[in-house]
Amino acid sequence: MSASEETGRPKIGLIVPPANNVVPPECETLYADAIEFAARGAALKSLDIAGYTDAETRIAGLAEELRDWGAEAIVLMGTSMTFYRGRAHTREMEEMASAASGLPTTSLSSSVITALASLKASRIVLGTAYVDEVNQALISFLAEHDIETTGLSAMDIRDVRAVHEVTSRQVLETGLRAFEKDPEADAILISCGALHTLEITEPLERETGKTVISSAVAGARGAAAMAGIDTRRRGYGHWLEAMPF
Repeated sequence: MSASEETGRPKIGLIVPPANNVVPPECETLYADAIEFAARGAALKSLDIAGYTDAETRIAGLAEELRDWGAEAIVLMGTSMTFYRGRAHTREMEEMASAASGLPTTSLSSSVITALASLKASRIVLGTAYVDEVNQALISFLAEHDIETTGLSAMDIRDVRAVHEVTSRQVLETGLRAFEKDPEADAILISCGALHTLEITEPLERETGKTVISSAVAGARGAAAMAGIDTRRRGYGHWLEAMPF
């Protein structure tokens, strides 16, 4: 009997950056009615290249743990942890987790690209939690997918604990500052899975007239797509309600 037959819901495993094994709230809020989630933490020490390089060494082992739990697919939930060395390396990380677990695997970064592609967004503005070296890595990653960054507002956070203390209001203000850099951009991307955007997506869209994609929500929707369910949800912005995935 498969995991989904035992529980009535498909089981999706998440590899998250923090050391704790907590399922991100976006996954729980949007899809817990249809999916059973479990998380394993990569113990990310800092939001920079050194921190991501260290955390990456634990991904294969965590993928094996999630397979043993009963996962039917795996999602690497860190945005910067999966784009930091570019497009080819993102795919290599997904393949590493898949090889270790024997399960289909995607990443939050791949889900962000799928989200932007669904909007046909080729010019975007960015609101991020990151320091400069990570922002530049993201801009380069997006450029590899023919997406131009025309404005940036960043929080310059390196401390993992500090990013979890960011308020929804601060995220909203970061998105507004990014929008002001290029009001003609196709969309606004809020990047960093620890920045919670469910409360502010619709207000930011009303204020700017732009569709908002956040990496946290894109990752949750990517996980739901792996489960084969209808990923659309109401009340959290245009993309999640109306756009295909």
